[in-house]
Amino acid sequence: EAGSNTLHEVSRGCFRLADQGHGALIVLERDAALEDLEEGATVLDAQLCEEILVAIFQPTSPIHDGAVLLREGRLAVAGAFLPLSTRADLPTLLGTRHRAALGLVETTDALVFVVSEERRAVSIAFRGDLHLVDTPDQLRLKVQELLSTEAEEEQASTGTFPPARAPSASFPPEDRSR
Repeated sequence: EAGSNTLHEVSRGCFRLADQGHGALIVLERDAALEDLEEGATVLDAQLCEEILVAIFQPTSPIHDGAVLLREGRLAVAGAFLPLSTRADLPTLLGTRHRAALGLVETTDALVFVVSEERRAVSIAFRGDLHLVDTPDQLRLKVQELLSTEAEEEQASTGTFPPARAPSASFPPEDRSR
């Protein structure tokens, strides 16, 4: 899920790119597998860090077009293409990058971070909506808020609580040879 180190690196990278006037699309895979996005993309399987994100989205980078996909805290691929939203109610000021982010979050549980090169602004796309954030701290707090709201709504709709973990699952089996 969205670990604190992942959010730290993503938020710093997004705002550095925004300051530079470079656009970006960063997809955080959650429960829904996004293997379809890997077709035609460049496989990275690299440690996530702000510097690599910034380097990928430099206009001179051969893999700056498309999105990067984060899986389990790692940079899985770059240059992935996302499905565009087909919604007719979107403002005309939203470009391809935002429409691609919305297209993915309308059909999956992914989180997508969008950096607008024109407005030098950072947004989070989640569950069919865009949320503008102004600072790296605000980005991290908004992600936490969105994910906790989602968990509460899921809990309310099913009337169940997350399953308790069986204590035996975290302990090694007893050694009966003694």
